[in-house]
Amino acid sequence: MTDEQLLDLRHIYRTNLANLELQAANFSELNLPVSLRNDLDASRKKLDRIDAEFRRRAGGGETAGRVHRPAVHHLGVLETRFRISASSISHPPTK
Repeated sequence: MTDEQLLDLRHIYRTNLANLELQAANFSELNLPVSLRNDLDASRKKLDRIDAEFRRRAGGGETAGRVHRPAVHHLGVLETRFRISASSISHPPTK
């Protein structure tokens, strides 16, 4: 898989995860549907694997290729943080 294909795949999974986290913000942690929780976990794991591949390709430094993706906080507020490292440029998900 080329770097460009991997970037496209990461963008797709990041957008999907952001949409799932927006859905999850409508529920309390205790009332989160099992299927939504499973989808969130699967998307996070896949995104972690993609980010690990970027770090591997970038030479493996601790922050090489690392991207901070959206996270739902305990108040249900969606916070989006992105770091741009020298080895990769991240694109925020579209709304």
